[in-house]
Amino acid sequence: MRKLALLLLLAIAFVSCESGKTEKQFEDWKNFFGRWEKSDYDEGTFFILDFRSKADTLSEISYSSMGPFEEILVGKLTSETSTELFFDYIMGSMSFNNATEQDEAALDECRKNKVADCTINPDGTMTVQTYSDKCGQLPPNTKIILSKIAEPELSGNENDNDIENDPFREVIAEYSPEQIKQLIEKSEPQDVRDLFVLLPDDLCYEYSATDRKKVAQGERVGEYGGIAIGELDVKNGYFDLSGAWEGIWEMFAKKQDNTWWIAVNQQYCGPMCYTHIANTYTFENGKLIQHSYANLAGYQDVWLELFIDMDKLTEAQKKQANDIWEENGFESVLFSLPRDGKTITMYIENEPYIEIGIPENAFKEIKKNIFE
Repeated sequence: MRKLALLLLLAIAFVSCESGKTEKQFEDWKNFFGRWEKSDYDEGTFFILDFRSKADTLSEISYSSMGPFEEILVGKLTSETSTELFFDYIMGSMSFNNATEQDEAALDECRKNKVADCTINPDGTMTVQTYSDKCGQLPPNTKIILSKIAEPELSGNENDNDIENDPFREVIAEYSPEQIKQLIEKSEPQDVRDLFVLLPDDLCYEYSATDRKKVAQGERVGEYGGIAIGELDVKNGYFDLSGAWEGIWEMFAKKQDNTWWIAVNQQYCGPMCYTHIANTYTFENGKLIQHSYANLAGYQDVWLELFIDMDKLTEAQKKQANDIWEENGFESVLFSLPRDGKTITMYIENEPYIEIGIPENAFKEIKKNIFE
């Protein structure tokens, strides 16, 4: 009993300590959280620093220029509004060493040297002074002013110009209150079935809103078997369609504040499966908006090592696997939408890789919580 009591006291002390660390980290980094950028869409030039937060603590810092690489940085605060940045590693569409053209010893050496200073100015902008970044992608010896970009939230105050000027968002459908009431017989959507009716026809085998309304009410419509709801979980915002096709069609919806976040995932399967539709949307104030900044799992880029443990392959298999990826890697990335209201799975079609002898235990899945 004494031993149990001691363990409980230690556990409480550990939790209290961790909670204290979390609160302190949030307080230390609160001025930096968010996405800072200078972008010229006409010229195609981008400089983006993302101070990512998770549960109100600093998760990681990244630099990207909208290209195939994302550089992960380590920050060292020097004041409430200043931090030093150090290279950590590269994420990209090639292997780690190939992307950086450095061996591990050189990478370890690079991590010792400061690559940039960041200072938040009184006007709310950020001044970034870069230095030499031999292993990374930061432009060397450059001074640049970044502005903080608000999170892409949809509120009643957002206007059409905000969306028109954002290359990552596009209004694909818009309904008046009268149209919404006519289509779903409600003043606003209440669950994933209502939102299914409000999708554009081309997201669901060209079935009309009238047909989709019948499907949402439990009917099967269409020729040659048509379509009907297969699995339905209204509480967790999930359903899929059954029909005479090889593949899947599924939808997920979750409401946060006044905004519905929606995902639609469609795969076609024959000898292999490939993704046909994998899009994220929001619905608010009658507007259905498609978001294209990242894929369904929140990745701006994908690469082979995400899905295959290369340490379990021979050198010959590594070369063959890279050849397969170069040929159809992006099309072979597949998704499974959340069944628990939050966890999305990203994986690849493994058939061509198995054919060259890659073992089953080398394949990996990415599981990520979304819309939390």
